[in-house]
Order: sequence, then structure tokens, then C-alpha cells
Amino acid sequence: MTTANPHPREGKPETRSRDQKFRKAILDYVSSLPWKHPYAVTLTLKKGYFSVSPAKTGKFWIPLDSHHASKNLRHFLNLLERAFFKKNERRKGARLRCVAVMEDHRVSPHLHLCLDRPHQTSGEQFCAEVIQKWHQTYFGNVVVDVKPCTNTRGWLGYMAKYRTKSGYSDSIDWMNFRTGCVV
Repeated sequence: MTTANPHPREGKPETRSRDQKFRKAILDYVSSLPWKHPYAVTLTLKKGYFSVSPAKTGKFWIPLDSHHASKNLRHFLNLLERAFFKKNERRKGARLRCVAVMEDHRVSPHLHLCLDRPHQTSGEQFCAEVIQKWHQTYFGNVVVDVKPCTNTRGWLGYMAKYRTKSGYSDSIDWMNFRTGCVV
């Protein structure tokens, strides 16, 4: 039984070509978004956690998978938006611009994000909130790196690299892909 090779540089030429076209299209689109105060964020993930059973009869292990990683990131973004936007701004659709990519092949699982800082928030406050809110999530691990992004296209290109992704098109977290409405 053979399985498809998830790494385009090691796969068939037609797969490599398709993934290269996909990468270029995504990179062009995301780079064209009106980033105002972009930050390069790397968030490490725990490989799982113990949770108490609903009947309080014991603990069980919840392993990390792409579904749980996406839910955890959504929870993190919701916490951030609650910290930065007032209730009526969120009701009107205020969202942080966010592009997220998960890497988990041959490396410890982690997320790379390009997050747009709200204009009314200082850089120091933004970094502190990102770190604090990430540690409030179930899968949030200790290592968090938050830096102002001086070269947005370069950071997005790094996020779009082929290496360390178990499935290229699946590594982009489409459920948490937020293109804007930064208030």
C-alpha cells in the first residue's frame, strides 16, 4: 500500500507544480491585504493534555490533532478580541486580521501567525496580551515569540514554506483565516 508524499519537493512533478501554484496564489493574496501593524507570532502547542471526565471519575488524555489545534487557536483569537475590542465593536464585526499556519512534520507542533495589531494598542501591550491569552488555552505551551513584522511578505513567505508541513494545503488554518475589519 502506498501513500501520497505530503512534501512537494519529494513528490511527483505534477503535485509539486500544483502546490507551487497554490503557494504563489495564497502568498500573493495574503500579501495584498492591507496590513497596518503586522506582527510575526510563533505559538508552540502541547502534544495533549489531561482533562477530568464529565462524571469526575478520572482523567483522560486529549491528544493534539489539527481539529483541536484549530479550536484552540479560535479560542485564543476570541480571547484576544475580547481584550482589544469593546462589546459593541465586536458586535459590529471588529476582528483581528490573522493568517495562521500549523507545522508539525519532523518538528514540535507550533503555529505561525501574521496578526495585525489594533491601532489603539501599543506594541508592548499587544505582545503581553498575546502571551497571556495563549497561556490561558488548553494546548498553549510555554514558548511564544511575538515580534513586529518589518517585512510582511518575507514573514508570509517563511510561513508558506513546504518543509515541516504534514500536508501543504491542510496546514493553513482556513477556519481562523481572518482578512480584516480592524477597528
